[in-house]
Amino acid sequence: MRGGSLKLRSRIFPPSVRTGHELSVLEDHQVSTAHAPVPDGQHAEPGLAPEQGTTLRIAITSAPPGLRLAGEIDATTHDAFRQALAVATRSCDGDVHADLCGVSFIDVDGLRALVVAATTMGPERMLVLHSIPAHVARLLELTGWDEAPGLLIEGGGR
Repeated sequence: MRGGSLKLRSRIFPPSVRTGHELSVLEDHQVSTAHAPVPDGQHAEPGLAPEQGTTLRIAITSAPPGLRLAGEIDATTHDAFRQALAVATRSCDGDVHADLCGVSFIDVDGLRALVVAATTMGPERMLVLHSIPAHVARLLELTGWDEAPGLLIEGGGR
């Protein structure tokens, strides 16, 4: 992964598009992992305790088109998360779906990334959030972002 280009959904992105995080986003049921750096600058290895590094698993889905997310969305995984959102929103012309059922933590900047993606998709498209954990739904309500233009919360009555 270091040095070459990153292939996402049959597109080639040069190394300059990537962040310092290792990220591979695979189609559908193949889930990839973005490992955030641990304090000493090393990458966390799978299976390490959460305090040693944050892991966000991202899968690009085709039916419905969008993302399936699991893990933590925080300062150490924001770049990978934003990159995956950008790929998903550019990859289809219609609505983009995000399955958040595996998200154990999301900070305000992660929520903001969802809202920015939703509001910049255009008037005929929506970012549809599915399987939202209660803590994420509560944060969206507290910030008022549950009413953001272009954002549709499945089961939210909007």
